[in-house]
This record gives sequence, C-alpha cells and structure tokens, in this order.
Amino acid sequence: MLSSQNKNKLIAILEHKNYETAGDSLIIFPEDINYVGTLIKTAKRFGMKIIPIGGGSTFEQNYNPLPNSFFLSTQKLNSITDLDKNNMFIELQSGCNWKNVFTELSGQGLYFPIDINTISEKRTAGGIFSSLKPDSKASNYFTGLEFIAPDGSIMRYGCKTLKNVSGYDLVKFMSGSCGKFGIITSLILRLFSSEKNFFIFEDIGSISVNRNELKEDPVYLRLKAELDPNEIFVS
Repeated sequence: MLSSQNKNKLIAILEHKNYETAGDSLIIFPEDINYVGTLIKTAKRFGMKIIPIGGGSTFEQNYNPLPNSFFLSTQKLNSITDLDKNNMFIELQSGCNWKNVFTELSGQGLYFPIDINTISEKRTAGGIFSSLKPDSKASNYFTGLEFIAPDGSIMRYGCKTLKNVSGYDLVKFMSGSCGKFGIITSLILRLFSSEKNFFIFEDIGSISVNRNELKEDPVYLRLKAELDPNEIFVS
C-alpha cells in the first residue's frame, strides 16, 4: 500500500491518466518508455518499490504486495515495431499480447518455437520472456532486448542476428529474471517459416521458472545486491 503522498506523486507524473486502483494497490500502465524511466527514478528517490507485470496472469489472486509498492504494467507498450520477413525477425514491445501476435503470424506461415496452445489469453511477450528458463531452447531465439535499469536509464542489447555474442549473453541473462533487474520494454525474436519447422514446439509450463525459487538462489541474491542494491524491483 502506498501513502497518499507517494500515490499523488506518481499520479502527477502520469498527468492523471493511465492508472487504476484496486483496493489499496495502484497499477500504472505507461504508454511511453520515458514515463517508465521517470517512474523508476521517482520510486528510487522516495523509497518506493515497483512490481513489474505484463498482463498479471502469473500472480495469484491472494498476492500480497510489499508496503510502499506499486504495480507497473507494460500492457500499453504493445506495438510491433518491425516485422522483417526477409530475414525472419520481429521486434515488438513487451506489452504485446503473445497469443494474438503469434496467431496472426501463423496465418502468414511464421512461427516461434513455443506451443501457442499452452499460453493463456493474457500473457504478454515481456511476461513470457521474463519467466523463460535461460536453458530452454526457445530462449535461444530471443536475440535482442531493450530494458530500463534500476537507475532509470534505457539499455539496449543485441540485434537481428544469432551471432552477436556480447548482446546475446545479456539477453540470456535477462530471460527468466521475472522483472528483478529491470523493466523490459521491447524484444527481438527470430522467426521460422512453416517449410523450416525443424524445431520442437515447447510447452510454456515446462520452460517457465518459479519466481519464488529466485528468492533463495545464491547467484540471484548476489546479482540482485550488485545490480539493484536499493531493491527497486520486487515481486
């Protein structure tokens, strides 16, 4: 629950739009990545915590947020910024509805190696990537991302290639992070044509991490302390 003072600070930044209240909780839906950076900087300044969400489908109904925290949803960051059919890549914002996008692409003979029938209606691209096990086969075909770090700066890594090692390693690091290290705003994915469906579609349930396990993982705890010492991002 936020104090009235902190809630009003955030609403003022949003110019009194793109937010909802649910009981004592505040859910913000920024339409611009610059707003996201400003919200993160404000949270850091006033000791607020941010709970990153996409469609919110992976949170249980009885989820109890930490005091002085608010939800930041990427649902309104939902544009496809590039569809390169010649090179078989798509760049899309993290709030894009996965099922809608890839149902439409399948009608054009374009696929990604996650079984679309195992994905619920509200799942977003950012939510799926954030919960994807780094050692899953599907994670290999995310080749770039843009995210906003705990200090509010915009970071962009990777490109439309599977050979960009410096970007690829950072992308793998961010997969399965459950929003612990930054707000993911866009992603680049490799696509496959129906004629080249040599891969096996993976079930989203079998390749997703358990967010609760991260809280006890020693590697996660060390990285969290180094990358987000003020624990801006929580879940």
